[in-house]
Amino acid sequence: MDTTADLQTSESYTRTLDYLFNLQRVGVKYSLDNIRQLLNILGNPHRRLPAIHIAGTNGKGSTAAMLFAIAREAGLRTGLYTSPHLVDFRERIRINETLIPVEYVVEFTRSMRDPIER
Repeated sequence: MDTTADLQTSESYTRTLDYLFNLQRVGVKYSLDNIRQLLNILGNPHRRLPAIHIAGTNGKGSTAAMLFAIAREAGLRTGLYTSPHLVDFRERIRINETLIPVEYVVEFTRSMRDPIER
């Protein structure tokens, strides 16, 4: 049986996902300026974290999954972002083999809401 805290977290998570998915309906401004501003607020993590960015039309998910598995097998701590998700939004973001926690999605979105809406 869910505890009150579990139910509150679940409701917060549902509201968070509603907010994120509704951003597209409001009208997202596609611009690198927005991304640069958010990265700056986050302390420009892309400058200190090694990353492999996979682009193209087909095969990105498969390629990312293979590289993720190779890096994990080599003992590296790995992160993986893929989109879209199949069942749960958290499938998009994994650290090693672990889905991002519900609480982190809620708290991170809450902390970024003001910069996102500017």
